[in-house]
Amino acid sequence: MTTVTDDFNRSDSASLGSNWTTYLGSFGNRITSNTCRAGDVGNSQGNHWATASNTFGSDQFSKSTISIALNTGGSNVYLSHCVRVSGSGGTRDLYQFTCNASNWYLTRVDNGTGTDIDSGTRTQVVGEVLECRAVGSTISGWIDGVEITSVTDTAYTSGQPGFEVYNSGATLAAWDDWSGGDLSAAPTTTNVTGSATAAVGIAETYTYTLDASPAGTVTVTPTAPVAGSWSPTTVGLTSGNWNTGLTSNFTASASGSGNISSTNDGGLTNDTLAVTVHPVSRPPVRSIGQRIAPLLNF
Repeated sequence: MTTVTDDFNRSDSASLGSNWTTYLGSFGNRITSNTCRAGDVGNSQGNHWATASNTFGSDQFSKSTISIALNTGGSNVYLSHCVRVSGSGGTRDLYQFTCNASNWYLTRVDNGTGTDIDSGTRTQVVGEVLECRAVGSTISGWIDGVEITSVTDTAYTSGQPGFEVYNSGATLAAWDDWSGGDLSAAPTTTNVTGSATAAVGIAETYTYTLDASPAGTVTVTPTAPVAGSWSPTTVGLTSGNWNTGLTSNFTASASGSGNISSTNDGGLTNDTLAVTVHPVSRPPVRSIGQRIAPLLNF
């Protein structure tokens, strides 16, 4: 599995260097002030990671961070993160997730002609991370680790990661810290974490997470091994919240012990969390005023 990066931290240059191949446009893109900028005005320019440096598997990604807004100085910049790039110019084939300041597009390019397969609106934020992924037949676009769009398409299965840019005016917009390459497979287990004890009549919070970012949505449905109730009963873990998790409260109505089981629709194996429920409720927590009041009675 190969992942490559470029932070563009080198001298200003009209080219990106030997690790990159210009596959679209006469100029490619350039380095200015340790960032990547559009290489031309009014024409699209594209670079992919050079096959002489690395080749990649079918499942791959391309992403970078916006460091100067895509509409700075009156320009209208369309930045595309591309996967499975092959060919060049009018013969290029690829998938791309494109953003400008207010819109996004998921596009398949066939022999140089793009067809939008999904689109929507957005509000850009400087510092956001834009990304395109291809996993099997699933092509998706992401902003800040949140999946924005996902479609099924089987036209292309191989190529290189890279990016394309169309710049209508000033060349001030910039992106930085690009990475791309092979995409790791979806996780194979759910990881259920949280408190392992509860008391009758008191809601205890359990947190559900995954061990890695999945390709799609996983629904964890807890079932009570002892008498009680869950709220909510279904916890949806997506590729956008897998590392922070979601919570569910369990309120026991009787004592006992057992496991909370999790089921899902994401093709992941199940995991369990041992739970013990005490036979009596814990005393309620008193406020600070209630705790110090006895000390004031002389």
